[in-house]
Amino acid sequence: MSTVRGRPALIMIVTILLGAASEAFDRLWPLHLHDNMGLSDGIDEVVWLGLIGAGPAVGGIVLTGLAHRETDLDDPGNVVRTLLVLIGLLTVASFAFALADTLWLALAAIWLVVWVRRAMHTITLVWINRGLDPNSRVTMLSMLSQGDALCQIVGGPALGGVGSATRVRTSLLGLGPIVAPALLLYRLL
Repeated sequence: MSTVRGRPALIMIVTILLGAASEAFDRLWPLHLHDNMGLSDGIDEVVWLGLIGAGPAVGGIVLTGLAHRETDLDDPGNVVRTLLVLIGLLTVASFAFALADTLWLALAAIWLVVWVRRAMHTITLVWINRGLDPNSRVTMLSMLSQGDALCQIVGGPALGGVGSATRVRTSLLGLGPIVAPALLLYRLL
């Protein structure tokens, strides 16, 4: 567990990158569906958004369970490998959603993004809790939450501004380059 104790700054930077990307994705995906997928064709948008929101529950549980089953949380190298795979999936799913030209592909990508984020959050939180000094655990977890929130406040509007100046699809394509450095940072752990 010395990996967590010895590299809190790297973990914080990853949290910041993921926070900025998650906020932008969460705010832009409904607009992308409306503008580019014809979401309002035939079915009321409220019904669509409700159906889309229902999918992440079961898939998130399943993917988190699979990730946990394949991860030895007492082996930092194994945890990092799992997180690398999940970040890779998150990056691919983000790009797939941004480039999707059909509603069903977009829907699958939205769900995969949400499932991966839930699995990553759970694995990361358990790993960090196991690896932190009990005397500083609350402080570090609070710092991580504050870093995530700060980047949601800053990163979401920044990428939203890109979408306003160009297109929503352009902002969504910008999420991959924001998340991708986390791959490199986790490799340093």
